[in-house]
Amino acid sequence: MTTEQQIQIKKKNPAWSKRFKELQMAYMNFPHLLSGKRVNEILDIGNTTRFYLHREGKLQKIKLGDKVQSQAKYTKDSVLALIVDWEINAK
Repeated sequence: MTTEQQIQIKKKNPAWSKRFKELQMAYMNFPHLLSGKRVNEILDIGNTTRFYLHREGKLQKIKLGDKVQSQAKYTKDSVLALIVDWEINAK
């Protein structure tokens, strides 16, 4: 299941949807694709944790070229969805 599909399912929860919209407004000026360093700063995590979150399917990574060495970026929506999940589960 892709991150987009997961977000659509979670949006049915009113509390989750409300918080996700609040975060979208707060991060409105950020680009749609975020570098790994920016994701680390937003989530306050390290590279290893970011790697495992991607591996578990909680962060969506997009490769920006066809080559092996091509740069990859993370989608802002997947980062915001992860923040909301952490906040909801912490309560």
